[in-house]
Amino acid sequence: MEIIWAMLEKILSKVFPAKTISSFLGIGYLPSWQSYWSSFLILFVNDVILVLAYGNDFVLYRMPNSGVVVAAIFAKLAIVMLILQLVGISIFHTQDPAANSSENIVIQIATGQVLTVALSMPAIMSIYYTASRLYGNVCKHILQCPFWFNDFMHLFFFFIIPYTFFNVVEVIKPWPISSIQLSYNNAISITLEGIFHTVYAVILLYLTAFIFCDLTMHDAIALNKSIAQYVKESSVVLGDYLHHTVKKINIE
Repeated sequence: MEIIWAMLEKILSKVFPAKTISSFLGIGYLPSWQSYWSSFLILFVNDVILVLAYGNDFVLYRMPNSGVVVAAIFAKLAIVMLILQLVGISIFHTQDPAANSSENIVIQIATGQVLTVALSMPAIMSIYYTASRLYGNVCKHILQCPFWFNDFMHLFFFFIIPYTFFNVVEVIKPWPISSIQLSYNNAISITLEGIFHTVYAVILLYLTAFIFCDLTMHDAIALNKSIAQYVKESSVVLGDYLHHTVKKINIE
């Protein structure tokens, strides 16, 4: 089995962009703040794509329906990134054993940020509502804010909430993140770093939403059930589409 895996690694190392994936498009080789840039980039790109695909009005002003769609998309993306991450880091370490998560490898941070959005949408929405109400009161009673600026600020809130909470964890590096980073350096340990980042960020988001933003356990559970159901249904639709497409190609 080890021989087969070694041969597979050699073959994949020739064609699989392990360095690009592990460093998250080269961000891991920036001179500083690699982790913050990687979480920023993955959120920024996905938010822009969502706005272009669904429209600003749907993403920001059609919650909770839009929240279900966004969380489902992030959940699917996280699964794909986890798979690519495990393969990419494993191959990258055969090419450069010194590569580590304190510098070169940051894909786990981007994956963790995506997973945080997927698992925390009820909390993100609750904090977003609170921030939006506060901003609306300021604009209504103090400032005269144009519509385009209002849209920008709402998009900023939707972006900055998960980014901020996730990177608070990155700054603090609570146990066992720092211990794993110092003691191990392989695909599993680096993946666990990103997962623990997610766990702490999710806990912080939900605690903030429960304590300060009137989110209830019932609402959080109900929305997460809707997200899980949407992921299941959309995956079945995609599977059926791919099946029919392959079948059609074989017939032709």
